[in-house]
Amino acid sequence: MEVNQTSPPPTSSVLETVGKGPCRVEVTDMAIDGVTVLICLCGLLGNGAVLWLLGFRIRRNPITVYVLNLAMADFTFLLFIVTSSVLYIMENVSCSALLSLKYKRSLFLLSLFSYNMGLYLLTAISIERCMSILCPLWYRCRRPQHLSVTVAFQRVFEETAVTTTCS
Repeated sequence: MEVNQTSPPPTSSVLETVGKGPCRVEVTDMAIDGVTVLICLCGLLGNGAVLWLLGFRIRRNPITVYVLNLAMADFTFLLFIVTSSVLYIMENVSCSALLSLKYKRSLFLLSLFSYNMGLYLLTAISIERCMSILCPLWYRCRRPQHLSVTVAFQRVFEETAVTTTCS
């Protein structure tokens, strides 16, 4: 005689729902997303402090313009990651989809856009620093005054073109 078990074992992470079947709550994923949210909130505070300092308190030079743009890109990336992690946690707890796939895809593309902007700005900062060390006379005398702002806007337009082409 075979015994049918209708309820999950006590060590399982399966919760019974009133609907059609069991709802799985992955405890490991929930813990990882909780830690991710905490780390991202600390990052949001740090990037907010950098934005406030570089935006309002410190005199601008070419490198601080790049760092200000990088802090803004990182701030938006962390904001999108916190949003998606909280949505994932809420969907796991409620056992239903809160957003349609179209909105989740848009959230993913926006987070990818801000992540790539951060990478491009890190590349621009590296090139700027190399030029200031390898060609110090050119950097002090002949460097265009608004080069960092121009490069930052150029990166935004390039990334926008790539993101809209891929979507």
